[in-house]
Amino acid sequence: MVLYVKQPRCSMYDVNMENNILPEKIAEALKQFDRQKQSEEYHTVSNNAREIVSAIGTDTPTTILLDIRHILSEINTAIARQNQKSDEMIQFILETMKIQERSTEQRHNEMLAFMNKVSDSTNRGHISQSPSVSSQMKSLSMTESDGRYYYKGDEIKTNQAVVACFLMHLDLMISRTITMSNDITDTSIMELKDWSSAVTILREIDSYITPNRGILSIPKKTSVECTNALDIIASPVPGRTVTCKTEHIKSLIATCPTIANCVEEIRLRAIACPGIIPSSRLRRLSAISFPYVRRDDMLNITEHSPKFIGSTVLHESVRQMNTQQRKIYAQLVLGSSIKPMIASTTASNCKLDFKRWKEDQ
Repeated sequence: MVLYVKQPRCSMYDVNMENNILPEKIAEALKQFDRQKQSEEYHTVSNNAREIVSAIGTDTPTTILLDIRHILSEINTAIARQNQKSDEMIQFILETMKIQERSTEQRHNEMLAFMNKVSDSTNRGHISQSPSVSSQMKSLSMTESDGRYYYKGDEIKTNQAVVACFLMHLDLMISRTITMSNDITDTSIMELKDWSSAVTILREIDSYITPNRGILSIPKKTSVECTNALDIIASPVPGRTVTCKTEHIKSLIATCPTIANCVEEIRLRAIACPGIIPSSRLRRLSAISFPYVRRDDMLNITEHSPKFIGSTVLHESVRQMNTQQRKIYAQLVLGSSIKPMIASTTASNCKLDFKRWKEDQ
């Protein structure tokens, strides 16, 4: 009798008679082992990544965006504060400039008032002679000239001519100091008589927009101030060239304040009425400010590239006017504050002389 013993079967493996594992089962087990090992590696790497990201404070993209938004907000706030400070600084600078301009204008008016006061006292007494005039020149002016003075070959006969001669020297000094582009439309040649004519027109205007309002009063040619000024800016000998330097202008302002005041008033009136003085010379006269010499004995040039004053059409219109029409033109600008172009059109069409026109106004 033969006995059979039943062997238990493994739940995972099938065993053959020789007690061996099937190759298919071995491969399946290895695959499962590899999957488990790979899953553990992924889990380890993921944990490490989360720890690193958490350490730098950016767990998710949402937190990154929030941080960027916060930084941008701070930048915008800083920019707004900086702009506000810049605006405040600009406003402060503008206010300071306005205060400085008012202070400069006040000092200018005080100086003019002082000069007028000094001129009133000097008209009653004798002013000491300019130190720049030599004793030989004084002797010539007292003996040979017989009270006559000349600018080159032109005799200075009137008080307007004294102011005109001063302006001519000032124009020449400015032309030697600054360089301007040539004005091809200005081909006029101005001699002493032309300057004197311009001064005569401008002084007779009842101005309301310049420091010296009303008709300008110029000291007589025989006055002490005119004589002192002529000793510097003119010569008692016909044809002799006289060259003025900054020290001469400085001496003129100190010893002849009324004449200097008249020169400045005519300069301002000419700038307000383009065309009475040709454009090139008007530009040069607009480049300087009163007093004409600084403390360092240099010309008080405030604009080294002066702009054109008035249009070419305006200058040509005024140039074609006669003397009476130019007076009307200047009166409209200085006395009625009418724009130069409108004033020139009105004056050009007027057939009356200045006195009759003024009576009709």
